[in-house]
Amino acid sequence: MNLPREDENTFPGIPLDGHLCSLRRGNQKLYWRVEELIEACRDLPVREMLVSDLLPLIINGSWFGPDEKVTIGKVLSHVRRLLSVDLRFPVILSADGRVMDGSHRIVAASVKGIETVDVVQFNQDPMPGYTENLE
Repeated sequence: MNLPREDENTFPGIPLDGHLCSLRRGNQKLYWRVEELIEACRDLPVREMLVSDLLPLIINGSWFGPDEKVTIGKVLSHVRRLLSVDLRFPVILSADGRVMDGSHRIVAASVKGIETVDVVQFNQDPMPGYTENLE
């Protein structure tokens, strides 16, 4: 997949690092560039949501690919990201309520004992930048 990489200069305060969002729908995996999701949700209403309601949505997810070796260095990278997240940016939810962007913010809020975070939710998801057929 050759999608352009973003960096922290694209949206100051958000460490994107070429970050993609992916959701599985049926026998397809859909991908969005986080930069495009942020742009698409700029005019959506912001609301508060309990971190305890968001955690079950991400608790079985993974920041690592199925064939990726999980190393201390990779975990350390995520810990650093958790320590530096800016909770002023809302979590982005898909139209069906799944977390598209913001899992690090949800975990950071939970670790810090913060009870609510801001969220935005699409009424209709934007078109993905890439679709992978899984079967």
